[in-house]
Amino acid sequence: VEAIAELSRLADVDPWINIPALATDAFVRETATRLKAAGVTRKVYVELANECWGAFTCSGQFGKGFTANWPAFTKRAAAVGALFKSVYGANTVRVMATQSANYGTATLAFAAVPKGSFDALAIAPYFGGDLKTVTGDALITSVDAVVKDMVANLAIAKANGVQLLGYEGSQHVMVADPLAYSTEMGKA
Repeated sequence: VEAIAELSRLADVDPWINIPALATDAFVRETATRLKAAGVTRKVYVELANECWGAFTCSGQFGKGFTANWPAFTKRAAAVGALFKSVYGANTVRVMATQSANYGTATLAFAAVPKGSFDALAIAPYFGGDLKTVTGDALITSVDAVVKDMVANLAIAKANGVQLLGYEGSQHVMVADPLAYSTEMGKA
């Protein structure tokens, strides 16, 4: 936590803290207390875990199946944000991160908690395709789809009185299955 505080000071930026998915309330309080004690007075963005929208990710710890685990995860994310804010104060930005391309995750998240539980909706808009097959037209189509997703997420954010943030995002042009194209990868 102290390293995060120092990096925030050196870079002159607001820190973004990811609280582990299964963190206890004591861990959340301790993190907020240590950040405050380290002299951080900037906004602090607080997110429970990172990219937890699937049954096979950290949200899977909260129930079986997406419709069971996502609302439970969202409620815990809201509780973590509230707890952090109770210690750190008004400069806490309580973040709900959802899947940009599946904005149903945002709709379901905000339906699971009372309005005002979060201050921001965060997404990671990426565009791209498989390097072996992508064309210029396909990239343009991909960018258009990302813009559509961002507009949809912005509407959800506005409807819920929160700001929309992009915490990461860029081109995602890659080899879809790198092991299929390299005889060397995967060898010990």
